[in-house]
Parts: sequence; structure tokens; C-alpha cells
Amino acid sequence: MCQGQEPKNYGQAIDIITAGGKAARKGWNGKGMYIFLFSQSNFCTLFENGADFHIDDEANSPQESINHIGFYDYSKEKFYPIGDFILLKTAGNKCIPWVTSQEDALAEDWEEVFEKEGD
Repeated sequence: MCQGQEPKNYGQAIDIITAGGKAARKGWNGKGMYIFLFSQSNFCTLFENGADFHIDDEANSPQESINHIGFYDYSKEKFYPIGDFILLKTAGNKCIPWVTSQEDALAEDWEEVFEKEGD
């Protein structure tokens, strides 16, 4: 996190993550926790010989960047693209879908997260 930032509200935190950044509440207890937008991530599948990145950096919009990821229903021969969503990087170093609580939505202690090299 960056010390000395002006506290932000949830709307400003959403602006940060839709622009490709990361945001966290100052009051969160877990070390290294933050939220980010799936379409703005480096989502990949990790293989022994390297990573296969799934986000299209050349897309014209965040949703367009993930339209090729989704569920294929073989019985109907139909593809359902994934919609964008917020992920939480947990203190346990997992990424999970995240839904805002009332307390988080009304909080005014959001900050932009800037990770140090090696974090």
C-alpha cells in the first residue's frame, strides 16, 4: 500500500480497479489482501513449460478481453462467455471471487495498492 494517500470511497476503489489497478481497505486485517478486476488481471493456466495467458491485451474493452473464456455446453453446442467480476487476493495467496459487504461499500478508507518488487 502507499502511505500518505487520501482515503477513498468504494466508488473511487472501483475506478482504480477498472483502470487496471488494485485497491484495499486500510482496515483489512490480512497482509497483502486487495481486490482487482478479472479482465484487468494476468489470469493464466500454469504449465510445466510455462504459462498460457488468457486475457487478451489487444482487446478494445475489458469485457472483450475475456469473451473467449467461458463454458461450452456440448449438449446444446453453445458457448457462454464469462462476465467480468471482482477477485480478492487473500492473505493466504489465493484469488477468490469477491462480493462487497455493506460495510465495505460504505467505508471511506479504501487505498490504491502498489506492490513492491518481489511481493
